[in-house]
Amino acid sequence: MKANTSTKIRLIASALDLCNFGLHATVYNNHYAGIKFKLVDDIDLSIVENFIPIEYFNGTFDGDGHTISNLRINSSNNGAGLFGFVVDNGKITNVKLSKINVGGLDNVGGFVGYNGGAIANCSANGTVSGNKTVGGLAGSNSGTIVTCAANGNVSSNETVGGLVGSNSTSIENCTASGSVCGDELVCAFVGFNSGTIQDCTASGTVSGKKYFCGLAILNDGTVENCTANVTLLKLSD
Repeated sequence: MKANTSTKIRLIASALDLCNFGLHATVYNNHYAGIKFKLVDDIDLSIVENFIPIEYFNGTFDGDGHTISNLRINSSNNGAGLFGFVVDNGKITNVKLSKINVGGLDNVGGFVGYNGGAIANCSANGTVSGNKTVGGLAGSNSGTIVTCAANGNVSSNETVGGLVGSNSTSIENCTASGSVCGDELVCAFVGFNSGTIQDCTASGTVSGKKYFCGLAILNDGTVENCTANVTLLKLSD
């Protein structure tokens, strides 16, 4: 991992760089607080059999429009995704995830298990699964998610959405498509919402045993100017 000395941005150019970046996130300067990272090339993680999630992140990660492909995570822990937990002032922008296969326990997402920061202009494509609170992009959101998309297969026992499993703050101008499957609180977009969802769309197939729908089955918040075009399938008990 190299540094751009003129701007003090850490540059990530390879799978090794990305792995090393993750290994140091829990111990370096309050989870990289105030430090900026930038992808300078597409990264293929097919050589990494089981990627260890970047456990905590409090800096800025700019994908610069690049793609990270073949991310594979098989975790028995909470907080699984490329990033386990994005905290405080953490920010992820302009990154594409392709052909991912992410599995964990609770709070599981393609990009982040638990988002308490900001995610913008990102997309994830592939398979995401877990026990509870699972989404194609993020498992839980208590930060902001803007102009993001998730497409693929998402599954969980409870509280599962094509984009986010559980939202307590803000999601704007996002899309989710594909297949979502679970036992209960299953939706094409968000499983449980107590925040605000604006200008979003969902499409695909939703399969559940009980409490399943197209947009947000349990809504204690606000949903504005959103649409869902979804096929609903009832699973047998």
